[in-house]
Parts: sequence; C-alpha cells; structure tokens
Amino acid sequence: MERILDAAAALFVSNGYDATTTDQIAEKAETSIGSIYQFFPNKRAMFDAIAAQHLADASRLFEEFVGFDATSIPWRDLLHRSVDAYALYHRHNLGFRALLLNWKLSPEFIEAGEKLNRDFAERAEKIFAARSHHVSKAKRMAAATLAVEVTSAVLVRSVRMNDDESADLFDELKLLLERYLAPYLDPPKRQKK
Repeated sequence: MERILDAAAALFVSNGYDATTTDQIAEKAETSIGSIYQFFPNKRAMFDAIAAQHLADASRLFEEFVGFDATSIPWRDLLHRSVDAYALYHRHNLGFRALLLNWKLSPEFIEAGEKLNRDFAERAEKIFAARSHHVSKAKRMAAATLAVEVTSAVLVRSVRMNDDESADLFDELKLLLERYLAPYLDPPKRQKK
C-alpha cells in the first residue's frame, strides 16, 4: 500500500492530479490495477490517504519536540530544531508536495490542517507559559498562533523553491520568529531603581 501511495504522490507532483491516471500509478508502483483497487476505490481515495498520512506525520513530528521536557532547553534552540525538522520533512516528502500542488481538491485537508495548526498553537502556548509568566495567556496564545501560522505559510511557499532558496527562507523564518518571540519568552528585564 505504501508503494502505491508513494507512486501516486510522485505522479501528482510531476503530472498534477488531473493528468494522473490509476493505470500510471499502477505502472509506477509496479503492481496491477487490481491491486490498487483492492486498497483504493479511486484516485481521490489515494489523495485522501496521502493527506491523512501527512497530517499524522506532522503531528508525530511535533510530538518529538513536545514529548520531552521542552522547557529544559533554551527556547531558541527548540525553535531552530523545530523549524529545521519541519523544513527537512516538507522539502523531502513527496506526499506533502503532492498535497500542496493539488490542494484545491480537498477542502477537508485544508480544514484538518487548520485544526492541526490550532492544536500546535495550543501546545506551543503551554511551552510558552512555562517561560513567560509575565505575559497573559491571551497574548501567549496569539503569539503561538502567529508563530505556527507563519511557519506553516513558509512551509507551503518552500515547496515551490529549490533547496538553496528554501534554506535561505527558513533561515529568515528563524530570525523573524526569534525576534518576534523574544519579548514574550525572554525573562523580563529588571527595572533599575
């Protein structure tokens, strides 16, 4: 089944969803058309399976960064590691590229992605809370939401760039997020008396 989805994703990227046929997917996956229909009733079901896998992978990747004591390492290190991990995943994952190049097919994927971003922002706010007692929960949530949404937008944009261009873009993203989040996550400066 994985081989079928990998073949479908590669063809959706190179040919586009509309131009790709199930016969082409079977040929690329080196399987019979019957085997494809055993797992997937149609091309759209393959696209939806790729979308579901991407959302699960993105969530699992986030868990790697919040599954350990995220408050014990400097927040800038955590930010850099997180952005680098997502950049690597998104740059080299054909399923993600297939989704973004053909996103118009699936309003459900867009809705699920928006929900996942909200979940990420809520979890990021909890990480922020341990470091920014001087900032209200509403402000922390707004900052976490902005950080997640900006990162998401850059990930989407990077799919259409070459590796050097996207690497530069991610370096700029890290700088942007560091400067934006510093007032929220750095300890407040003590006022001189």
